[in-house]
Amino acid sequence: MLVESNQSGASGAGSAAVANPIMAVKVIFLVAVIILVIFLLWKFMKGISSITGKLGELGPMSEEEKKAIVLSPEYQAGLKWLDDRIGIETVVRKGKFKKVSDYLTKKGVSASVLASSAEQIYKAVSGGVSEDEPAIYTAIASLPTKATVSLMAQVFNTVYAAKYTGGKRLAAYLSAYLDLTEMQTLTEIINKKPEL
Repeated sequence: MLVESNQSGASGAGSAAVANPIMAVKVIFLVAVIILVIFLLWKFMKGISSITGKLGELGPMSEEEKKAIVLSPEYQAGLKWLDDRIGIETVVRKGKFKKVSDYLTKKGVSASVLASSAEQIYKAVSGGVSEDEPAIYTAIASLPTKATVSLMAQVFNTVYAAKYTGGKRLAAYLSAYLDLTEMQTLTEIINKKPEL
């Protein structure tokens, strides 16, 4: 009897040993899935904390704070360069160029670059459920001067304003879709540029 029980114990241990590798694979797989879920939750929470951190810095803005931003000289100075007339006047008067094309050539900016930036802004706002602020900022940042921003606004207004934006010129178009802090960021990008 003792021999029989040892043999059955040995075969029981043998079947447990066979079951253990399968169980070990299942456990390893389960642990890997749990680690993946934890990693994905961490990435998600990191993104949320980044967003809420930015929102916390801004906080809710009172009407007085909004008015102060809109009326600030810095905001107005940047915003004026979204007007398509300022660039031509600046190039001709201050830059002493007879033709805008001469100025663009000197700056290494082609008409296709202006058109591409205008298109990028239009698509960033009209392309989906929400506007793509980084694409708008990139389009403006890619232009070397305030005057070229204004010249790009002229291209935008010529190509998109009448057909696609309900007659809204660039500044009004962006103001309709971007909130005040986003517009403020945009004017800050413009203000960092040289005039010519």
